[in-house]
Amino acid sequence: MSNTNRKKLVLQMTSVHIWNDTRIYRKICRSLKAEGVEVALAACEPANADATETEDVKVHWMRRPSGRLSRMLITPFRLLRIVLRLRPHICHYHDPELIPLAVFLRLLGFRVIYDIHESLAEQVLSKAYLPRWSRLPISWFSRIIQWVGVATSTRSIAATDKIARDFGKKCTPLRNYPLLNELCRPDGDGDVAREPLVYYVGAISRIRAACEMVEAIRLLPDSICEEFIIAGPINEKGLDEELRRRAEGLPVTFPGSQAREVVATTLQRASVGLVLYLPAPNHTEAQPNKLFEYMSAGVPVVASHFPLWRKVVEGEKCGLVVNPAEPKEIAKAIGRILEDLKSGREMGQNGRKAVIEKFNWEAEFRNLLNVYAQLGLSSE
Repeated sequence: MSNTNRKKLVLQMTSVHIWNDTRIYRKICRSLKAEGVEVALAACEPANADATETEDVKVHWMRRPSGRLSRMLITPFRLLRIVLRLRPHICHYHDPELIPLAVFLRLLGFRVIYDIHESLAEQVLSKAYLPRWSRLPISWFSRIIQWVGVATSTRSIAATDKIARDFGKKCTPLRNYPLLNELCRPDGDGDVAREPLVYYVGAISRIRAACEMVEAIRLLPDSICEEFIIAGPINEKGLDEELRRRAEGLPVTFPGSQAREVVATTLQRASVGLVLYLPAPNHTEAQPNKLFEYMSAGVPVVASHFPLWRKVVEGEKCGLVVNPAEPKEIAKAIGRILEDLKSGREMGQNGRKAVIEKFNWEAEFRNLLNVYAQLGLSSE
């Protein structure tokens, strides 16, 4: 297939993520559009048909699959039709289940970028719903599949440094750092009056220390923490009931998934942000979005004491690190920040300063533009 007649279009492709995913739509698509790059998105229709306001980025909708099998077997053919109709200069895909389609697109002569959000091989090792005997072979199979994706793509990018290292020189880090002014006040000032509010936002699961966080609040004196908001989806069987039982009589609320605007408003009220993952192969060298998002909003953090996280939190003096499996340690760290307002304010300011100087999407985005430029695409 000749490349000479293709439009200089970048097509972002996902069959798994929601269309307005923060990394795919809010960061990559919108940043490319602002840079003068012609960009479009192919994604499945949302469950809520009213939630399809796409603003300035064109979205090509695919019929929502009826289940996982349909998504894996039928959705790639729907996506292929979109690609053949648009003939983009670059196909940038975000899901490992699209690797077979990506291989086919490469055979047709398309330039393909594989965006690796997670290490599947490490994720599998901590999946409680898988029998223990099956995790290692499934992990190895997952690693092979992702290696095929990297080997057959024109280029690949990764959400963390570790993933990029694991997949070699062909893989470029594109870290999920926050947009500078998305989650703070419009004037960019993270130094605002705070309430005795503790906040966690993100997927809620046992391996992300959900039970330990609630128990830590139980250990705090009533006068210190007035509210703990633990926001996000709970998809783990039985966990919702267990958390509500543990939180009985405590100032704990579970509002479910929150819109980004609500997250931003809540972060401006919060005095502590929690990012507490239990030790797992895909956790110890992760670079969790919420850590840097708390920092961007000027919120002091209490984080797991993994070496990489310690380096950020203690190095930037923006919070405290604890053993995530010990509610007493978590409670002590929360109490220390809530009781010492001056120290907490300084931690928040330090975190905001670190994001402005280095941990921000606007700077990280240049890595993506460099990869695109190597594939013959330049902004207007």
